[in-house]
Amino acid sequence: MYMDPSKTRLCSRGFTLIEILVVISIIAILIGIILPALAKARESAREVKCRSNQRQIGIAIEAYGVDHKGRMPDSGSDGSWGDLATRGLAPYFPYTLQSVVKTGDFVWLCPTHDFQWTGYWNSSYGYNVQYMVEPGPDYPHSGWNGVKPVNPGGPVNPGILSSLIDKPSEKLVTIDITAPPGNSNLWTYVTRPGDTNNVDGFGRPDFRHSKRANVLFADSHVEQMDTSINDIAQEQRYWDPRKPQ
Repeated sequence: MYMDPSKTRLCSRGFTLIEILVVISIIAILIGIILPALAKARESAREVKCRSNQRQIGIAIEAYGVDHKGRMPDSGSDGSWGDLATRGLAPYFPYTLQSVVKTGDFVWLCPTHDFQWTGYWNSSYGYNVQYMVEPGPDYPHSGWNGVKPVNPGGPVNPGILSSLIDKPSEKLVTIDITAPPGNSNLWTYVTRPGDTNNVDGFGRPDFRHSKRANVLFADSHVEQMDTSINDIAQEQRYWDPRKPQ
C-alpha cells in the first residue's frame, strides 16, 4: 500500500518549544487557581471542626449545670493543678491523656491553632472565668484572683448561676485563644479586655479564622466574631454577665 511521505512526516512531528511553553503556562495558571481554592476549603473544614469543638464544650457545660444546681463551671483548679479541660469538664468527655497523645484528637484543640503541644494541657479555647466564677476578693476577677484558692486544696469559688446571666445570647463563655509572647503555658482561661495584667496561663483572644474568632455564648450557640468583641468598650456587652446598673 502506498503512503504519502508528506503525511508520514506530518504524523511523526513532535511538539514545538512554543507549544510546550504554552501547555506549561496553562498548567501553571490552573495550579494558581486551584491551590488557593484548596487552601480555602481546607481552612473552612478546620473552622467547622473548631465550631464543633466549642459546641461540644457548650453541651458539657449544660451537663455540668444539671449536676451542679444550674451553675456555670468553676475554674477546674484547686490551686495545685488542673483546669477546665483536665478536671472541671473532664468527666463529661471520653478523652484521656493517653488517647490525646496517641490520636491528637482533643476537643480543646483547634486544628488551625499553630502551637507546639508539649504534653501539658494546652488549650485553644479560653473560658471567661474572670466573670463566670462567683465574686470573691474582687469582681470581675483579675488574673488568678478568685479563680483558685490561696491555699492549695482549699475551696474553689463556684461558677455563677446561669439563670442570672443577662442576655445569654450575647455573653461570651469560651473563645479562640493563644498565648501572649513569652508565656510558656496556655490553659483554658482567657483574659477579659479590662484586665491589663499578663498572667502566665491566661490566653488572649485569637482571631485566627480569617481574622475572626469562634465564640461560644451562654445560650450554647457558636458564632464567629471580629476583633471588636475584645474591645474594652464592649466588655459590658459581651463579657460581663450582670445586668447594666
